[in-house]
Amino acid sequence: MESTLNKSHHFIDQDIKPRRTKLAGSLAGLVMLSFSAPTLAGWEVQWIDKFEGTGVNWDNWTAQTNANYNAELQCYTDDDSSANKNYDVSNGTLKIIARKQNIACPGLGGQQKTWTSGRLNGKDKSEFLYGRIESRIRFDKLEGGTWPAFWMLENRIGQQPIKGDGDYIGWPNAGAGEIDVWEWFSNEPDSYITNFFNSESCAGEIRYSYPNGGADVQNWHNYAMEWSKDLISFYIDDTLVVSQDMTSCSQYEEPMFVLLNVAMGGMLGGYINPSLTQATMEVDYVAHCTASSGNNASYCNESTPSVAGEPTPTPEPTPGQTPLLTIFAEQVDADWTVYDSSTATTPAVITDASAYGAVTEFIGETSDMALGYATSTPLDMSAYVTSGTLEFDIKVTGLPNNSSASWLLKVEANGGIYDGDETQGSQVEMPISPVLNEWVHVSHSLKDLGNAGLLLTGIDKVMVFPEWTQALGAEYLIDNVVFLENAPTSEPTPTPEPIVPEEPSEPEPEPTDPEEPTEPEQPSTPEPTPAASNSSGGSLSQTLLLCLGLICVFRRQRKGSLV
Repeated sequence: MESTLNKSHHFIDQDIKPRRTKLAGSLAGLVMLSFSAPTLAGWEVQWIDKFEGTGVNWDNWTAQTNANYNAELQCYTDDDSSANKNYDVSNGTLKIIARKQNIACPGLGGQQKTWTSGRLNGKDKSEFLYGRIESRIRFDKLEGGTWPAFWMLENRIGQQPIKGDGDYIGWPNAGAGEIDVWEWFSNEPDSYITNFFNSESCAGEIRYSYPNGGADVQNWHNYAMEWSKDLISFYIDDTLVVSQDMTSCSQYEEPMFVLLNVAMGGMLGGYINPSLTQATMEVDYVAHCTASSGNNASYCNESTPSVAGEPTPTPEPTPGQTPLLTIFAEQVDADWTVYDSSTATTPAVITDASAYGAVTEFIGETSDMALGYATSTPLDMSAYVTSGTLEFDIKVTGLPNNSSASWLLKVEANGGIYDGDETQGSQVEMPISPVLNEWVHVSHSLKDLGNAGLLLTGIDKVMVFPEWTQALGAEYLIDNVVFLENAPTSEPTPTPEPIVPEEPSEPEPEPTDPEEPTEPEQPSTPEPTPAASNSSGGSLSQTLLLCLGLICVFRRQRKGSLV
């Protein structure tokens, strides 16, 4: 989107293959012949903004008000409410409106500009790694001078908003590279551009010619990029524009964010038609999808299935539980930070397309990494040794290169143990069993952590990662990291054992007087007792008593929960 002079929450899916059969031009066909990719059935939505409200969802977007490149004539604003607003969300679409008006631009230190316009980006709010990124867009004017675009930047670029999490990289170096999915110049209206800008000369510009010329830009089209580590493909509707082989490119292997804007004039926008006073880029949705074998969806849009199954709600403390400290839920606690022992990454807070909302994403970029949360104010949990738990949710989105590597919860106190020195710190490791592409809840009691050797008076790190030296390639999300106090449970009252009536015993015979004659006994065959019986039956009274006894003492076995 920006010129070669100065141009500018992660989800994972590396198995991407174009499914369309139409190719845009012979160049795209030649590129496709040079390599292949795994088969893919469909997509499922991980994140989407449908622009259904009455204003911009600022949880998803930032208005980048201090951007101005290529001698452009617009002032970017954050105005979504005045009579001359530059953002309008209504009737299910976003309109970015460029307006001809003189302004002392606040974002540019009062510079005089002759147009206002809008530029939204998802930096630090909606960032993605691999998958399909798609938007449905139309533009309303053909007069010269406009330059709308749907594009992406790597998230460590030093541009607004500056979070201070390593985002100081200059365009287009690694961490600050650019990919243009769709950019269109009204002074060259018959085609649009896909383009790459990076420090490694990876791929380049390709133009797609609209079948009906520039007028086609006024119709709705789905513009999309399908992205993996080794292959990036661009689509308009059902047509493959081009696929770019990225196997020798080490950029574009970290999260990127979407930008939507309308620039005016300058070196690339060109001459502005004097009759033009307003121009609008209308956006139906922006979405990110990952590959799915559960459907055959070709698009990533409002009708594409979301993550398989019903979203798992964010767990709330159950009755009898009291949160003692929430390290992360929607955001990191003020006294804690996300942590990478190797300093190779800066874990980001991204949006998970389920009830979990904001989550922390961790990516294993080296083998020796311990990832999680750390504080410089150690936490004393010793008072809760018999009632406390440490709990969190984890979703693995990419397995480590060694897919059989075990996963660990590691908790440190007072700096942990290094070089065998246990005079100050302590640490414990507990096994966990996450599941690929599913949220799993994990709970460990403070009693177990203490018994394993953790000093509960100085907890300062909570980490989750594959076993040491096995982190490379792992990608996973963490949410709801919390210490809980669990109310003591009373011992259940024992259920009394049933009293089964005894069979009446035969009376002892009365002693007989030997001198008195007795009547001779009639011969009789005694009935066999149940123990001696060879039949499967018994007397009715015995059967009823036996059944009653069994019913009373029967206990239903309860299922246990899996972690």
